[in-house]
Amino acid sequence: MSDLIAQDLKLPAHLQGKAQHTNAFAAAGGSAGFPAISIKGKVFSVKRDGEVTIILKPGPDKEPATVLEMIVLAGNPKKSKTYYEVAYTQGSTRAPDCSSDDGVSPSPQAESPQSKKCAICPQNQWGTGRDGKGTKCGDSMRLAVATPDLISDPMLLRVPADSLKTLGNYGKALAIRGFQPNQVITKIGFDYAKEYPSLTFKMADFVGPTEYAGVETMMEKGKELLGQITGEIESQFSASEVEFVTEATRPKKSPALKEAEAEAEASPKTKVKVEGPEPKKVKAVEEFDDIDEALDNLDFDD
Repeated sequence: MSDLIAQDLKLPAHLQGKAQHTNAFAAAGGSAGFPAISIKGKVFSVKRDGEVTIILKPGPDKEPATVLEMIVLAGNPKKSKTYYEVAYTQGSTRAPDCSSDDGVSPSPQAESPQSKKCAICPQNQWGTGRDGKGTKCGDSMRLAVATPDLISDPMLLRVPADSLKTLGNYGKALAIRGFQPNQVITKIGFDYAKEYPSLTFKMADFVGPTEYAGVETMMEKGKELLGQITGEIESQFSASEVEFVTEATRPKKSPALKEAEAEAEASPKTKVKVEGPEPKKVKAVEEFDDIDEALDNLDFDD
């Protein structure tokens, strides 16, 4: 992590004593309402109102930009999830079959919810992914970012699963020095040693006084927009790809989920009276937000 931020840096006077906002990624890992940054094909582009524009380097050559300098305004500390029934292929523009903005339960806009809770979903179990590794349902983290010269125009950046560890290391490096993500300009690039688009993060500079005034205004007056971008506030638009906004319909359930619900509904519920003290009530697995929390709360002493 030592090369992510220059050594011996101290916060400039205009950033000291400012309100502390949560470093959401330190622990990592019609109109659509807001634009989104795409990293398909290891090329940065912006999707806005259904149109895709490649981000170019400054200058007359019009070459695709290899790095972006952005201010991270907000981030959802809960990982988003995306599931494709048929394996996702690079460059595909179809929406996922199921998705979640908080990693707890499917999004209301999910086309085919696979389970009521992500923790117990069969697509989210370790070993179900490619070559028996990982999970079929992919993780990502949603960040709201903006360029230093246009802070009032925040965009969605989805950090893919392969980049979450890198993002987490960068977040920790900032936290150790007492820097907030919205106080610095972050240089975002690609790790070209990897086959799929994998992001890198490095501090480029501190946010200047004028820019930070814009950051504070956005944090105060743009909370709802930032929350929709990060998925922490429900939006009428799909949480997957912004160009897949369609007429609202009732989400379809997977055949497996329909069968399980029907079986549970049809099963007789027999009441058994047990002598002795009333047993301690234990929460069902579905009530936990995280499968690890559910396992930690199991009592094996009885």
